[in-house]
Amino acid sequence: MKSLELATAVAGCFFACSCLQQLHRLLLENQIGTVLMDLVSLELLQRTAAREQQEGPGSSPAAITARAAAVKAGQAPAMAERERRLGALVIRQDRFLYIATATLLHLAEDTTVQRKMRKRDICGL
Repeated sequence: MKSLELATAVAGCFFACSCLQQLHRLLLENQIGTVLMDLVSLELLQRTAAREQQEGPGSSPAAITARAAAVKAGQAPAMAERERRLGALVIRQDRFLYIATATLLHLAEDTTVQRKMRKRDICGL
């Protein structure tokens, strides 16, 4: 994804539309569920492998979140600039993944969407 913020904004629009059951047919006809599943799969791949390779060990989302919580509680020294940037990236990725999966959950009333989600292992989130 070139711009995570743009993808989050677009997914937010789809989420707002998916809250209205009358628009589900329109969203499914335009394959919004398929696009969101592709984006979620892509983001999950990028989230793990690329960050570990670029930033080194200790840069997993869980490690960064735990370190940020310790800093906030005053139990650890301040985070370095790199860690703060990675923490912000993790927050943006989590926001996107939440919105995308919530949209898919709304669209999952249709059994074909449920099958596609299961086939792509989106249910494992």
